[in-house]
Amino acid sequence: MNQSGVEYKNMNKDEKIIEINKLIGNRDFLKCELLYKKTLSEVKAILEMPEWEDQKFQSLLTSNRCYYL
Repeated sequence: MNQSGVEYKNMNKDEKIIEINKLIGNRDFLKCELLYKKTLSEVKAILEMPEWEDQKFQSLLTSNRCYYL
């Protein structure tokens, strides 16, 4: 994403993977093929969910082979 938050329309596959990897940071357990099929906006929205900070949801917030991402 650029500084104004607008998603790049002409981003190639490698650039998109790099940007998604930046978004997920050290949560390598989320990396999967289906994640990289999402738009950057979708990935960002998922990662910004408040449930990530709530302990009662921790066991539910896994990639589950990315069926829910």
